Amino acid sequence: MILIIDDEYDFAENLKKELEKYYTENEKIEILTGFDTIFLANNNIETLFLDIELGSQNGIDLAVEYYRYNQCDNAPDIVFVSSHDNYVHHSFVAMPLYFIRKEKLIPDLKECMQLLKKVKSERKMEVTIQNERIKLANVLYIESNKNNVYYVFLNRKKLKMRTTLRKIEKELINYNFIRCHASFVVNMSQIRKVTSDFIFLDKDEKIPIGEKYYMNFLDKYADYKFRKK
Repeated sequence: MILIIDDEYDFAENLKKELEKYYTENEKIEILTGFDTIFLANNNIETLFLDIELGSQNGIDLAVEYYRYNQCDNAPDIVFVSSHDNYVHHSFVAMPLYFIRKEKLIPDLKECMQLLKKVKSERKMEVTIQNERIKLANVLYIESNKNNVYYVFLNRKKLKMRTTLRKIEKELINYNFIRCHASFVVNMSQIRKVTSDFIFLDKDEKIPIGEKYYMNFLDKYADYKFRKK
């Protein structure tokens, strides 16, 4: 399901009509005028188009709170919608996929849908490790230990491979993986928060950032977060 949450119903209807140009008739598009956590919990939401200003509520805060208490592998992609450009940088605390300006709906939505298509394709990418096919989207990070590397997955399962982290880094550089430490390569799509010393992943698991890699990591991660297509 595609869900629109916006207290400006006329705009929500207009957004729905535009979305129908990109989705098939089999894809259900629903509209809510308020943030309903029960509805979200009981429906499989693929993408959520969320207005930042919902009456007295703030969509960014609602999204952050929702993810804090509802961590799950199939959480919806969030696309923030607003009449105010100044919200764009503040919105990244909630890890949205995109930010649509209401006055630029048509061009912004076009770029958003191109990005959604690319992200969906990336999530299907697979590699073979120890004769086992795995989805790269399910990898949290990769850690080296002597002559072995360990793929660590969302379910904390580990797969060992006899190779070097440098080789893995080169192989995965185009798949949103980035070297952040002498012993770690991280999946940027799984990052929840970054500090000067650590990268926080799902359920507050953290891995260190090496001083040698810090600036390059920040540059690449910024490119990833602010990418257009």
